[in-house]
Amino acid sequence: MIDTELGNFSPEKTPRGIGVGAYISEKIQNLTLTLTLTLALIVGAYISEKIQKPLADLEREFAGMLYEATKWKGTSGTNQKDEVETITKIQAGFRGKLGRNKATQKKVQKTQYGYVEEQATLRIQAGARGRQGRKQARRVKSASGMRYGKQHEEAAIKLQAAQRGRKAKANFKDTKRVRKIALCGCPGGGKATQSVLIAERYGVIHISLAQLIRNQMKRGTEIGIKIVEAMDAGKPVNEQYLARMVRERLQEEDCQTKGWLLDGYPMNKIQAEMLVADNLYPEHFIVLDVDEETAIERCTNRRIDPVTNRIYHLMTNPPPIEEILVRCVQRPEDQEGSLLKRYSRYHEEIGGAIKVLDNACVQVDAATATKEVTSELFHIIDDGARQFILLGPPGAGKTTQANILSQTYGVEVINIPEIIAKEIASESRIGKRLASAAVTDEGISDKLLLEVAKKSLDTYSP
Repeated sequence: MIDTELGNFSPEKTPRGIGVGAYISEKIQNLTLTLTLTLALIVGAYISEKIQKPLADLEREFAGMLYEATKWKGTSGTNQKDEVETITKIQAGFRGKLGRNKATQKKVQKTQYGYVEEQATLRIQAGARGRQGRKQARRVKSASGMRYGKQHEEAAIKLQAAQRGRKAKANFKDTKRVRKIALCGCPGGGKATQSVLIAERYGVIHISLAQLIRNQMKRGTEIGIKIVEAMDAGKPVNEQYLARMVRERLQEEDCQTKGWLLDGYPMNKIQAEMLVADNLYPEHFIVLDVDEETAIERCTNRRIDPVTNRIYHLMTNPPPIEEILVRCVQRPEDQEGSLLKRYSRYHEEIGGAIKVLDNACVQVDAATATKEVTSELFHIIDDGARQFILLGPPGAGKTTQANILSQTYGVEVINIPEIIAKEIASESRIGKRLASAAVTDEGISDKLLLEVAKKSLDTYSP
């Protein structure tokens, strides 16, 4: 291109009105511009190779720069200083584009959490909150628009009453009393029979003094050895040994959590005082009394199974099969001669124990039938005849609580509305009065209700 432009120069071909110097100067300027752009192209190709940019992109950028240079040429005239400044600006702009492209590529390659990602996360969170708010608003609107009728109110009242009933049952179980009972009596009084029934009803630990003594002797403990020595010598057992044996058993965990029933202890003043000194004062000290004739009849017919240690009575509670009857034996202390001595000694000593435990003592006539005695003992342990009056607004759970009390304490439930309905249906004298009063504006009077209640209590009274 250079050879073509300068080698073919002739003055004849010079445009008219332009001197030779001016013509050469213009050609030199064009040559300078061409060399500069060529150098820029070479540098761009080198940079494109380094940053792995497609050559087509560089060609498009170069075409753009060439277009800018052409425009500059048309407007800049022949001022060489302006040309240099324009070329410098083009080069600087090209370097700026390359730098921005490289920075963009590096930014894309970075994996850290930037501003754009943060803004996107905030928009997502805002959208989620918006959806939740709209859902909650729809729920509130739906609930507020629901009609709350009589059936809804009744259902809510029933649910509340049932919940209170469940809580009452749980609270009753949690606050169950730990009972402490001592049961004594003369020979043939029925201590063994009643002790088993009481332990089953109240869930207390049945502790028999005779069984404790046998366990100590069988295990060969210090107390057991002392007891054997005293029995072999024909002497009474030291009261301190008995008190220590009872104290250690009552202080065990099962007795502390479930309560205890002490069978056959205390039988005299010293034993009662030691029990109080050990802070083992019973809530109920029950003494079973029978006359001498009944005691002899019960003891002489009593037999014990050596295999199961179960006690039978030949007349009232015989062994179920012949095999058990054959192996049953009579204890020496149940023979009539020994029995009379025991009976006499019992009445001499029991008075002292009753005096010490007077506040907790109850004496029971045990000569009656076993069921009658058991019923009276349950009545005593339950702290007397229980009477409850249950009041409350409709839906308060009166019926539920009444059934719980009935099952727990064995009391009869007297439901006044049910009794009124039965009286009206039977057309009795008081039922007719109730029917007449029910249709009036005043309703059933308090006096008439009291009459119905008294009649019901008289019906259920023993």
